[in-house]
Amino acid sequence: MLSVNLLLRSILGCLLVVCHHSLEHPTIPPALSYQETHVQVSDDVFLHTLEYGDSQSGAAPVVLFVHGFPDLSLSWQYHAQRLAEEGYFVVTPDLRGFGSSSMPKEGIAVYGRQHLMSDLDALRKHYCGENGSFALIVGHDFGGTIVWATLDKFGLKGDSPIAHSAVIFNAPHPRIFFKHISKPAQAIKSWYMFFFQIPWLPEVFLYETKFLYHLTAIHYRSPPMKSMIPSIVNVEENLAIYKEALTDYDRIHAMLSYYRGIKSGLWRELGVDMSKLTMLERLIRWLHGIPPVDDDSCQEASADSDETKDDDIRITIPTLVLWGEKDFALSKELATPPPEIVEHNTVEYFDDAGHCVHWEQPLETAERLIRFANAHNGNNNGGSSSNATATV
Repeated sequence: MLSVNLLLRSILGCLLVVCHHSLEHPTIPPALSYQETHVQVSDDVFLHTLEYGDSQSGAAPVVLFVHGFPDLSLSWQYHAQRLAEEGYFVVTPDLRGFGSSSMPKEGIAVYGRQHLMSDLDALRKHYCGENGSFALIVGHDFGGTIVWATLDKFGLKGDSPIAHSAVIFNAPHPRIFFKHISKPAQAIKSWYMFFFQIPWLPEVFLYETKFLYHLTAIHYRSPPMKSMIPSIVNVEENLAIYKEALTDYDRIHAMLSYYRGIKSGLWRELGVDMSKLTMLERLIRWLHGIPPVDDDSCQEASADSDETKDDDIRITIPTLVLWGEKDFALSKELATPPPEIVEHNTVEYFDDAGHCVHWEQPLETAERLIRFANAHNGNNNGGSSSNATATV
């Protein structure tokens, strides 16, 4: 009789452990496969792209994810597969110069804002047709700023919008960022952007120390990535891909070109008279291949900076900003664009996450992403005209 009681207690104990575990850790769906392809976005640039979901029927709404720095298309693997399970067709490209995408070597200008926005529009035409739109576009970090700028450009004058809705992870609208970069608090947080303007030295430092890879590995081996979602994200396999991409000298140079391409905008916002540059600045521009200020071709380079001149531009599609409050690089006040810039916007803060909120809280952000996508699929008139905020 005693042995029977012990057996029953053991069974009951096991059941309690299983129930407790299932309550703490939501059921993870099985891993989905993805297709790898290269999409031509200009005459000599092909973007390595991962595709999730069924593209055969052509009826699935298309979602585009845009990664940040220093990152790759794999950054979105978990979120992309979750959306694919919901019936979306998801594409996550490596931006030009990153990962396995083409790496133009014609100087900094080819990594300027106009080229990056054109890349996203070329992806739209490839996957959605000439007059089609993404159901949702998602961006993080530098990728988020590119999304903001693209929404500005391709939502004007009756043009087809780039997407029906957008989600931004820890990336300020460029017009908001440039208004805050001259403030001491944000200038200190953005110190690395100024460091990246120095020729050669940042490349040597990042190459010799493998800093970008080690920074990524810290995030990838964190408990959320390594323990909570192992059935979808193969951490060590992905890190091997990151290591190859983030320790290559030429790739590092290409990635830094994104920051060097916005230098003129940075200097102007800090009050520097671009017509009275010092010899040192002229030398730096020459080393980077940027036309001199008194050159007529500089006008084209200036137009390609991230300084937006048209303050009347307003984004009217529904947008959601997911923001980790512990961001080391961006002040919290940058999260909320005013209604005159973004008409239908909601901001949700994650108080226990930092700059890489999609990695630090993948389950929560994926669920919020799915709810937003389902609510606004194909609808570009929803939302509130005022900014709403919430803390998760």
